[in-house]
Amino acid sequence: MSSTIAMALTSISHVTMFSGGRPVEGYLAPPGVDFVQLPAIRKDRADAASTAVHLGYTMAEIERMRSKLLVESYRRIKPRIVIIEHFPFSAGRWGETLNELFEAINKEQDRPIVICSIRTYPRWGAATDTDYGWINEQLRVNFSCVLHHVDSNLFPLTSLGYYIQSALSGVSVWQTGFIRRPLIQMDHDRPSNGLLLTVGGEALPVLSF
Repeated sequence: MSSTIAMALTSISHVTMFSGGRPVEGYLAPPGVDFVQLPAIRKDRADAASTAVHLGYTMAEIERMRSKLLVESYRRIKPRIVIIEHFPFSAGRWGETLNELFEAINKEQDRPIVICSIRTYPRWGAATDTDYGWINEQLRVNFSCVLHHVDSNLFPLTSLGYYIQSALSGVSVWQTGFIRRPLIQMDHDRPSNGLLLTVGGEALPVLSF
């Protein structure tokens, strides 16, 4: 999904995409998109703690390296818009990675637009370990809006339950529709629409342009 968003944005500006998940063999960034691989982490199970992909590093070291690279890249690129996937939802996955980035952004006199991007139907609920009040505060302080990639006719905000509605209370939310990467080898003569795409893994994309 992040590649699809990045590719679409190349029509209006330059895009840099960051990924914090384990490298995907053979992956090529869309044409016109710069790609930066952060030191990778993984989760072997949904309820498991994140671990470093490369042995020999602690998670604290990985967090510091990821944070430093993001801040250095932000100051070099000077983006006008920053899109961060899934944070502050499921915040425990990201640890300290984004703290210094937000500090750098919030010190700017002319701050970029910062957007939270969430996909399809959120699977968070009462079992989450992230307080919805904290999520709401992060969205209000650090973000300009939330992009929810779902058809509002199928999943209106009022259908998302108390937890999600509370996390999004008073926050600008745009429901963009489903986002799908066309699978050309399977499409043949059929149009590339109408299919819901869900993506797993530990990616932490930050799309800057």
